[in-house]
Amino acid sequence: MRSLLMAAVLLSGCAPADGPPAQRPSHAVAAGHEPADPFSARVASGCKTEEECHVLNEEAMRRVMSCQRTLTCDQAIPNQRATNTMLQVHVRRRGEAEAAARKSLAEEAERTRAAAETAKQAAITEAHAAERQKLLDEAVADQPNCESGGEGWCTSLRRFMDRYRDHPINPTFAEAINNGAAARAQIQREKEEAEARAARSAAAAAKKKREEAGEPAPAPAGRVCCCDGSVSPTCTFVKRGCCSRHGGVCACN
Repeated sequence: MRSLLMAAVLLSGCAPADGPPAQRPSHAVAAGHEPADPFSARVASGCKTEEECHVLNEEAMRRVMSCQRTLTCDQAIPNQRATNTMLQVHVRRRGEAEAAARKSLAEEAERTRAAAETAKQAAITEAHAAERQKLLDEAVADQPNCESGGEGWCTSLRRFMDRYRDHPINPTFAEAINNGAAARAQIQREKEEAEARAARSAAAAAKKKREEAGEPAPAPAGRVCCCDGSVSPTCTFVKRGCCSRHGGVCACN
């Protein structure tokens, strides 16, 4: 609105509302007799802040609008242009400072975010390393028992190998597991051999006892052999009356 009013004033030659354009006083026309203008001196001194420039520019615009008789429009218009130029310089500087401040805040926020993300990743890495070390310690502690044939002791080794497939200790754990399997197989063979020996010893002792007592050897399960070489047609185990017509019960050959 002010710009439109000022343009109207400039086009009209700063004419007062009730008459022709203002004329300089006759005593100020002669060269060297231009009246001193304190406002022009203020404009020449400039303004240090945007607020000061606003105040100075407002006053310059009022002077242009009124075209006071003590100050011709030829003086008022350059003054207003000068104050407006100074004001725009401060406005531009403020805009630049605000932009720089926003940029600085954004950069600081990005640095803060990056630092937080770095700290988060470091914490995750540290937690993973601690978990890996825990599982490794358990596997190393169980390795001797696993290698000696304890099946349950190999679980921690397999768990570590499955989770950390590229760890350099895995070949050692694999060898321990294989050795443990071989040890268990050997233990099982020795157990079966011991049980077989015990069974043979028990059978031999039972046979000797029967021979000493004169008792016939028990028939194989499901049949009874008679002394005439036949098999009892009615008995499936030795009992009273078996082979009574075939010479009695004898050991099956």
